[in-house]
Amino acid sequence: MSYLYIEAPSDIVPPQDKEIIFLAGGITRCCNWQARATEVLANLPVVICNPRRRVWNLDIEWQVQQQILWEFKHLELATQILFWFEKDEIQPIALFELGARLRGNKPIFLGVHPDYPRRIDILTQAPLYGYTSKIEDDLESLIKRVTDYNRLLNIVVKK
Repeated sequence: MSYLYIEAPSDIVPPQDKEIIFLAGGITRCCNWQARATEVLANLPVVICNPRRRVWNLDIEWQVQQQILWEFKHLELATQILFWFEKDEIQPIALFELGARLRGNKPIFLGVHPDYPRRIDILTQAPLYGYTSKIEDDLESLIKRVTDYNRLLNIVVKK
């Protein structure tokens, strides 16, 4: 099993024969939760798209625009989206992306830290937009759901 890792702003075209998991959620003034998600998901034969850049500057307009375009493109390419809302920041862009994607037809895995400032908004709004799966309270449970889904998907596809 081998995974492929794509990190913003890299623009690698992912292979068509693998599931593509986009790690959606806070990337600015939030803990690096993507590192943990990547560590676990790297055990699957998937493509991991991580929008968190190692170095970037929010004050440089072209970098912000490049980031927005990168995220939009890779959210479109993704076959699955993991949304995690950490307690550190409100993450308005991630909320915007969640709202835009809830009406789509891709599997979404959603988790919200118990101390996230707008938790009640997500818990109330997501079902109104058709989200029927469990909303996880912790990152480990969310990652486990994604892992279990992909293991099952891999078994079904191989048969």
